[in-house]
Amino acid sequence: MPMLDHVFLIMLENHDYDEPGNKPSILRNEADAPYINKIAGEYNLAANYLAVGHPSLTNYLEIVGGSNFGTNRDLSPNWGSEKNVNNRYGIIPARGTEVASRSCLDSGYCANDNLGYAIAGGASYVGKTIADQLEQSGKTWRSYQESLPVRGGYGIDNADGRKTNIGALLYVAKHDPFEYFKSTQGSRYILGYASDLRNKSIDGDLAKDLATGAVANFNFIVPNQCHDMHGTSPCSDAHALIRDGDREVETLVAAITHSAVWKKGRNAIIVMWDENDYSVTGNNQVPVIVATNYQTRNIRSLKAYNHFSLLKTLEQGFGLKYLNHAGDPQIQVMSDIFAPR
Repeated sequence: MPMLDHVFLIMLENHDYDEPGNKPSILRNEADAPYINKIAGEYNLAANYLAVGHPSLTNYLEIVGGSNFGTNRDLSPNWGSEKNVNNRYGIIPARGTEVASRSCLDSGYCANDNLGYAIAGGASYVGKTIADQLEQSGKTWRSYQESLPVRGGYGIDNADGRKTNIGALLYVAKHDPFEYFKSTQGSRYILGYASDLRNKSIDGDLAKDLATGAVANFNFIVPNQCHDMHGTSPCSDAHALIRDGDREVETLVAAITHSAVWKKGRNAIIVMWDENDYSVTGNNQVPVIVATNYQTRNIRSLKAYNHFSLLKTLEQGFGLKYLNHAGDPQIQVMSDIFAPR
């Protein structure tokens, strides 16, 4: 596993690696997702990668911190407080216990969670994320959230790009995991951006940082719910969501790879989904595509990976210690996908 200079992690929503029946899939769906299928073939693909559980928030927390931190529902933060009240999560404390992740919705949809990890009765965790580790090691991080209209995001449960806590749920706090930790809640490193899919261009802090070269070591990029394949009002058509998500990925990857930053050092772009759809039974397998600027392409890995593997890989690439389940001995580093050839 090489040392990495810049990582751009693009988070998408709620699609299985190989969705059955008449659900529109991502891979092998060139009609709706031509660009994603193109890069899945040209770059590197983790073809045996599992999300850890359900719902979304648990997976976001596990990606950046290696634990679900006692959360098993999609609740907004209880801003500024450590207490869990009124269907809100308190700020995640320095230490605590995990809870079992939900595997079923009230609707009756179930999935087999990849959970030898969230043990009923509680495994202990350390309440920090890769952002804390990077800062402590002298490195940098950014969370770029589409349709977040202000820097920091403190107190914002949702936003539509102009207004906060009102209107269309384009930005949602549950897709912004750093807002759940005392050390990063409302951080000035949580920024907004906007995408123009018709012209395949981006605006806001992400565009400015790419243009000036002021790019962090770790960049966590989250499209809004009309561009990440999740859907919300007014976007709900399954095929249209995939098409817009495909354009969003193409727009973001082009902006990154055309920047001067991409040409310096060892850099990686990760395109991934947080979990499969609740209505899809199976093992919660999701697509993960990795592009680097330093290695041979066309690597298709069949090794068993999950969100803890990704965190462990990033921590090794940045020279950091392992957090929570990323340090479990059975968790493998994704070296076949990231190593130089």
